[in-house]
This record gives sequence, structure tokens and C-alpha cells, in this order.
Amino acid sequence: MLAGFLSEARADRPIYVCVRSYQSWMSGPLQRLWFEPAADQAVMVKRLTAGVRKPFTSPLPTVEGSHPEPTAPIAHIEDSAVL
Repeated sequence: MLAGFLSEARADRPIYVCVRSYQSWMSGPLQRLWFEPAADQAVMVKRLTAGVRKPFTSPLPTVEGSHPEPTAPIAHIEDSAVL
């Protein structure tokens, strides 16, 4: 696919390829196609979350202390005769 694209390339319009650091295996094939490394880029990350100092725990009123009703009939195997 790249070879077909490069066949239409013009000298007055350069082609740039952005390669990530984990794609270093692409440097060899790109250099064989006459690409040259032009620049490096650093990605900076800022963590925007705050740590929880004291966890907030409280019982969920709809879950704890209530008994859910089954939505399907329950068969009691020990009460029925199994052959």
C-alpha cells in the first residue's frame, strides 16, 4: 500500500510519517524507502486525580438488610422424588 502511494509522490511535496517509539521496527523499512528521521517528540502526562485518604463506606439501604424476591420459581429437589 505504501509503495503504491510513494509511486505518486512528487519532489516538491514531502511526505512525513509519524512513527511511535513502540514502532521502532519500522525504522529499517522506512530508511530503505529513503525516509530520514527528522524530529523526536516527547509525550508529557499530568495526573489529574487525587488519592483517597479515608475511604467512605456506608451500607447500601436497598441491598443490605433486605431480601430480594426470586423472579423464577425455585424447585426444591430434596422435597421432590428423584428416580
